[in-house]
This record gives sequence, C-alpha cells and structure tokens, in this order.
Amino acid sequence: TQRGLICGPKQFDEFILPWFQRFTDQAHRYGYQVILHSCGSIHQVIGRLIDAGVECLHPLQARAVNMDAETLARDFKGRITFLGGIDTQQLLVHGTPAQIREDVRRVKALLGPCLIVSPSHEALLPNVPPANAEAMAEAARE
Repeated sequence: TQRGLICGPKQFDEFILPWFQRFTDQAHRYGYQVILHSCGSIHQVIGRLIDAGVECLHPLQARAVNMDAETLARDFKGRITFLGGIDTQQLLVHGTPAQIREDVRRVKALLGPCLIVSPSHEALLPNVPPANAEAMAEAARE
C-alpha cells in the first residue's frame, strides 16, 4: 500500500525474501541484473532487497510513505539504482511543464547518478498532458 507493507517485515523475511534471494541468485548466475517492481511503500525492506542482490528498484511512488527522493537518497543512495520518482498522481497530471522540469532536476540532484527518470508508475497515465510528458523527458536529458 502507499502507507506500508501488505505483510509485516517478519512475514516478508520468512515467506517472500527467500524467493527473491533465489531469483536474484539465479539471474546473477546467468549474468543478468535484477530490477524489482513493487508499488507502494516498501522502505522497510529496501535494505533487505539490496542485500538479496536487487540492483534497481521500480517504481518510486513519490507520494507513498518514505518513498520520496529525499528519504531514499538519505537511506540508500549509492547502494541501488532507482527507476521512477516523478509523481504521476498529482504533478504530471496537474502541474505545469515548468514545475515538472523543476521536480525532475530536484530528483536527479538527490538520487543521481544512479537514477533512471520516469513516472512513478510503470507508464504515463492517459490523463497526463503531452506537454508535461515532454517536459519530463527534456529535463531528464539535461
């Protein structure tokens, strides 16, 4: 959820983490890197995921608890690559191109160079104005 894990950290460690570990170990044996997609606030277990071999985390739901760029930079910068971070719930839908460029620059400054700029979810939502999508892409290329 946007407020926390669906299961508790103990249940995560017992039932989920061993499978992530097996998956990442297998991927690494074949020379692959691992990108994990998990919506919501998973801050409590990001360190465990890094230790299990996850190299990239997608998405960064900017409005989920402790998934903002400042908190993630403070706690995990340099240990994992981030994919996402640009708010799709409010900013991309209702913001101006100037606001979006400013936010992309802010997120890049906090999380770069281990950041792939993209919307907070897996795709641009249909209600994102094209000018806002262009502003995000332009600022990402700067």
